[in-house]
Amino acid sequence: MYEYDLTDRQKLILKAIIEEYVATNEPVGSKALTGKPYLDFSSSLLRNDMAILENLGLLEKTHTSSGRVPSAEGYKYYVEHLVSRNFYQENEFPMIDKIFNDRTLNREQIVKRTMDLLSNLTNCLTIASQNDYSRLKIAKLDLVELTNDRALLLIITNTGLVETKHVHIPEFGFEEYKKVIEALNKALFGVRISEVAKMLGNKNTVAMITDYIDYKNEILSSFLEAFESFSEGHTYRSNIDPLFDIPEFQDINTLRKMIGGMSSPEFKRSLLNSNKLQVRIGKENQMSEMENCTVISVPYSVGGEPVGSISVVGPTRMDYQKIIPLLEYIANNMSNKF
Repeated sequence: MYEYDLTDRQKLILKAIIEEYVATNEPVGSKALTGKPYLDFSSSLLRNDMAILENLGLLEKTHTSSGRVPSAEGYKYYVEHLVSRNFYQENEFPMIDKIFNDRTLNREQIVKRTMDLLSNLTNCLTIASQNDYSRLKIAKLDLVELTNDRALLLIITNTGLVETKHVHIPEFGFEEYKKVIEALNKALFGVRISEVAKMLGNKNTVAMITDYIDYKNEILSSFLEAFESFSEGHTYRSNIDPLFDIPEFQDINTLRKMIGGMSSPEFKRSLLNSNKLQVRIGKENQMSEMENCTVISVPYSVGGEPVGSISVVGPTRMDYQKIIPLLEYIANNMSNKF
């Protein structure tokens, strides 16, 4: 990106124009800026700096009014230099904490509820993308009793990633089922996720639960279902309904093109292709279907191993000041609590 040598006043003006335009969807003129306490400058100074910002390619002038709107380069400069990271979402953060602290939810449920909440808070589409975990190895299996007939199966990998599965406790009871888990724990220790199905079909492995032959299929099926959710990458996408309320997507063909672009393998790979915050604005998405969009992605890891990313997709006229801290807060929770 070209390095712009802006004065402090020009930075304030650019920041104010972007945030005003994001809020109103109306081109911003000097009159809208003079009422802001931190822009106590004359109209002529404001207009002069706005013209400079336009000449630099950070603002664009519309044909329908004397006001300016941000360009893709203007948004990019704003994201990289002007978005504050100490913007504490005191109303939103507790709602996120409530989901992550709910011990009745498994990892998949937490991801889905968090993405739906983020979509509601941002009025954008949200995506959670997870890597292929098939190369990870089993470190431990455990069983936690929930009720008389239900338990929680925990699968812990060598990276510390935990997958959970609610299972039915057979008639022989929890303590006996726990013995089955302990036996399988020994058999599967150090085995790659991709090899688990093969191991569960091995005669020696099955022989460990011959005392529970009546329940063999039920037990092995529970294990296979739990490991299947680990065996390949998953993508959860929130409902697209919020996008219908955004002026930029009122044209159904524009929205249809965007949804089609998000279904492509290239787009899905791009969400997992970075180890840091990634903001792709307009043509930076390198897909014609997404040239009117911004995609913000933040990776998360478990045990130092990159395991996925969370993303927000919306118009370039996006509330970056609100969305980026929210994404980073959620990604941090995922890294610390999964």
